[in-house]
Amino acid sequence: MKKIIFLLFLPFLIWGGLNDYKIIQQAKQAYEAKKYDKSVKLLSTLDKDDAPLYYDLGDAYYKSGNYKKAIQMYKRAKGEGVDEHDRLHNLGNAYFKSKELKKAKMAYEASLKLKQDSDTKYNLDLVNKLLNPPKKKQQKKQQNKNKQNKQNQKNKQNKQNQQNKQNQKNNQNQQNKQNQKKNQDQKNSQKQNKENKDQQNSNKKSDQNKKDAKTEQKQNKKNQKENQKQNRQKDQKGSSNKEQKQKEHTGKKPKWKDNQNRPKPKPAQSKLQESKEQKKSQKKRKGEGVAPIDMKRKIEQKEIKRLLKKLGRDRKMPTLMYTTPTKNRPDTTLNPW
Repeated sequence: MKKIIFLLFLPFLIWGGLNDYKIIQQAKQAYEAKKYDKSVKLLSTLDKDDAPLYYDLGDAYYKSGNYKKAIQMYKRAKGEGVDEHDRLHNLGNAYFKSKELKKAKMAYEASLKLKQDSDTKYNLDLVNKLLNPPKKKQQKKQQNKNKQNKQNQKNKQNKQNQQNKQNQKNNQNQQNKQNQKKNQDQKNSQKQNKENKDQQNSNKKSDQNKKDAKTEQKQNKKNQKENQKQNRQKDQKGSSNKEQKQKEHTGKKPKWKDNQNRPKPKPAQSKLQESKEQKKSQKKRKGEGVAPIDMKRKIEQKEIKRLLKKLGRDRKMPTLMYTTPTKNRPDTTLNPW
């Protein structure tokens, strides 16, 4: 794009007297030295109502950047000695710098009516583009902008959805871990409860077995005591019956029809055997200290002798060996007959 072309026409006409000429020359030199403020100050000292003077002041104000003053001077510069095409061109430039584009357009169009100039035409095209930008290009630009905004929004939405999915996945994983841990804890608790219950049942069963064993032991002891008591009573009763029978037997002498059926006399025992039996009897008396046992033994010996006599056996009486019963334990040996 070309730069804006601002053409300033400085006629710096020679007018007035010699003093004015010197001031004009000093203003021109200051303008060429780019000392625009000094040029404005020198030209302002000239008290003249003249179009060329206003035109020169307009150029100096324009270069110094005071565009409003430049517009005022260019408007007053209309008249003899100033080219109208150049005045309107510079007026359009001042309006353009002041951002009054419509007035700049009017000034350029008026200048081109007077004279066709490429620089003025370029400035007019530039103003028209700024005032009326191409619709298609602007529309395309807007569409691109909308498309970009839409794409940005879509990307943002996708990013948000992806983040939400990731968060949901993380939450699900965390929930699964918690549920897994909860199930594991529950299984461990059930297993522990079962073990405790089994242990309790085992302990209860063991206690019941111990209790049953104690009960059975007590019952066995009780039954043993009752059996011992019954045996003792039975032995005492048998001993009493034998004594009674012995008394009855000794009180009456049997009558024998003949000598064959008479029992033979008791064979004589040796003194050594009798002494042994007496010692054994004394030991048993000392160990037991119970009189009914000695009486029972005597009865048994007499009964055996009687049976032997009855059977007619002519031999020595065998020595009976009795085992010494334990202390506080009654003799439960049954009679051999």
